[in-house]
Amino acid sequence: MEWSLLYIAMNALMIVVIIRDKSFHLFLKLLICVSYFGWNAIPLILSFFSRYESAIKINIDIYRYYANVNQLFFFFTLFFAYLFVKYLRYPKLFVKRDFQYSPTFLLRLYQVSIIILIIRIITLAFSNISYLEGNNIESISEKHSLGMLQMLYDFAIYILLAECLFYGNFLGKKRFNYVLILLSAYFLLLTFNGGRIYIFALVIVFVYFALKTNKKKYFFAVVCLSTIAFMSLSGLAALRGQDRIKGIELYDNFKDATLYGVFDELFTKTNSVAYSCYLIIHDGIGNVGSQLYTSTFYALIPRVFYPKKPQPGSVDGTLYGTPARLSAAYDPDIKSDYNDISNNGVSTSLEALWAMGWSMFLLQIVVCSLFIFFLNAVLIGRKPLFVYFFLSLIGFPVCILDVSLVKLLMGVQRFFIIYVFFLFFCGKRNSTGSITRWT
Repeated sequence: MEWSLLYIAMNALMIVVIIRDKSFHLFLKLLICVSYFGWNAIPLILSFFSRYESAIKINIDIYRYYANVNQLFFFFTLFFAYLFVKYLRYPKLFVKRDFQYSPTFLLRLYQVSIIILIIRIITLAFSNISYLEGNNIESISEKHSLGMLQMLYDFAIYILLAECLFYGNFLGKKRFNYVLILLSAYFLLLTFNGGRIYIFALVIVFVYFALKTNKKKYFFAVVCLSTIAFMSLSGLAALRGQDRIKGIELYDNFKDATLYGVFDELFTKTNSVAYSCYLIIHDGIGNVGSQLYTSTFYALIPRVFYPKKPQPGSVDGTLYGTPARLSAAYDPDIKSDYNDISNNGVSTSLEALWAMGWSMFLLQIVVCSLFIFFLNAVLIGRKPLFVYFFLSLIGFPVCILDVSLVKLLMGVQRFFIIYVFFLFFCGKRNSTGSITRWT
């Protein structure tokens, strides 16, 4: 426990250094806090208490060892990211003026994305698919057949989020409010369908506006939304199997919520280290091989041309071979009754260690550090296409900055196609828009 406390203190100190440094964008500072404290520090701190230590299904010494390995991973990731930001130059691609600053381009993105988001909200509102059904492998396979449509939905949502966060003055008060209302409706619909994490999207957005503008109305919204979000965790989890969560049922669970219930849900949701240990205990360190990564090279090939295409990020080419599904299959409480719905969150650091050993673990530190460096450049440059790419990679509002190499390899391919498309159609048009006006 003493070593764990030391590593938590080291990471907290590193984050304080970053927060006080003006080289880092305000939104990135917020994301770093969410990523570390939400997904790395809180579950480890809770494990110090007997209530949660007894809930860990593996030997506590094994858990502590890999939790400490994960803490060191995050510390060195932040440390090298800090050095990169301080001493490396940002690539001009992220910060020089181009078509993405054009008022016409920003307006067209807004208009098209608004239409797509409205369509998405309507389909969600009338959908009868529950959260658990949506996680069923059969349902996911059907989604893959509509992969382009899902990518279009994600594009619209993250583009509007980017314009809402960084181009509020350009949008104007009326358009800004439209975007905020529609995004709130979208995230709340996902929340009421059992996706507990999505309500925190609104919390993060309002925290950013509160810190950026220092306006009381945003601080008030943060307090209200945070209270509702945390107190609703257990209620939302209890109602996941339903087609649609009814307000009266959510209220019944909300009024019966306890502080223990909130921490129970936090521990269950965020303790990816424990879930990752199932993989290492079952398969060992570095015994999985490179297919976890090489399978991503086929991500963009349509199955109609390559019917036997391996599932990207899978060790056996199927959805069952992805780390999240394998972790659930190895879970001591699940493996005897495993189904196509169960999946667990897996730590990036331990996934790399499990797959290809300590060399991949060290490489992943460099990858994540560079990712944070480039993310800072993107947030400073505020080009909407790049902001969309990075927000989608961190899975906003999940906000895990230690992005796995698997996800990065798949994401780069998708973004390349989108960027080339816009560059071809918009790159030769007016690219002299002033970024200083749109803050």
